[in-house]
Amino acid sequence: MNKNKIKVIFFTYKRAIFLDAALNTLIRKFKNISYPIVVIYHSHKDYKKSYNILKKKYKKKIIFYERKKQNIFSKFFLFLNPINIFFLLRRPSIIKDWNNFKDIFEHILEKTKNDYVMLCPDDIFFFKKINITKNLLKIVDKEPDKYFIRLSFGKNLKQNFSNKVKIKNHVIDNKFFFEWSYKDVPLNKNLNQKTKSSMTYNFHLDAGIYNRKSLFKLVSKAIYHNPITLESHTVKMAKLYNFFEKTLAPNERVSTTYQLNTVQNDNLFRHNLRIHTDSKLLDALYLKGYNLFHKISPKILKNEYNVCPKNVYLLNNKKKIFNLKKIIKVLKKK
Repeated sequence: MNKNKIKVIFFTYKRAIFLDAALNTLIRKFKNISYPIVVIYHSHKDYKKSYNILKKKYKKKIIFYERKKQNIFSKFFLFLNPINIFFLLRRPSIIKDWNNFKDIFEHILEKTKNDYVMLCPDDIFFFKKINITKNLLKIVDKEPDKYFIRLSFGKNLKQNFSNKVKIKNHVIDNKFFFEWSYKDVPLNKNLNQKTKSSMTYNFHLDAGIYNRKSLFKLVSKAIYHNPITLESHTVKMAKLYNFFEKTLAPNERVSTTYQLNTVQNDNLFRHNLRIHTDSKLLDALYLKGYNLFHKISPKILKNEYNVCPKNVYLLNNKKKIFNLKKIIKVLKKK
């Protein structure tokens, strides 16, 4: 097996139109895909048609795993870890909403033949070409429990990166990368909150690349039932068990997330900058043949960590770009 081929795992819910756009950019920009791409999705009867379109479109390039309800007490051994009790006390809804997400995810980590996996949400997109070379992975191979690669971060994000943090620069196959340890982030210095949060957060689903076996060792200890709790619980576990202390990132990020809405609750303004485009509307347009188009200024891509567009653009079957507001006006007239 090619050592620098990476198994990509997507997480998705009610957003086939996002996932289609994400897959499209991944296939065009990321040079290390080990097919099939894995998709773990939370099924919803109102969105089955759109995900079926995706299955037909990408065929053998993707494989789907569907989450199903499960009794949490089948995982009673997890209650023996005090930190998992803490997680349950903070989020008691986990018990009611428990499903086989953990089983699916860890089954994939156990069974895949690739040494590395990359985790992605459905709203990610890749806007620069990237090749994860064997020489880059050699750095991670030396301490696979300590390192991970973060493609959605870079020195160019001025509000999230600081030179006050000790870094080590790398030139690998004529490409520029840097590394740091979250333990070297000087919390007592005059760093803004965005920098502190970004550079001490040592587990990411946004194009985070991990040694498969190291990731399995860590997540198998944790209680989680969806991508949100996977990330929020695992980042705490990583600090507790001293995993993924060191981050490798390109000098300029190559991917980011396209934050139009949140599926945690589409009616809550979880992030004030999001315009909270209705998921059902986007899904209906996807069924009519429209696709999401990432129209973002280079300045925003270069400088802003969160990409929260003010306008939504869609591409029809004839490759013509439309502003969502104009489409809505036409639909109202009809």
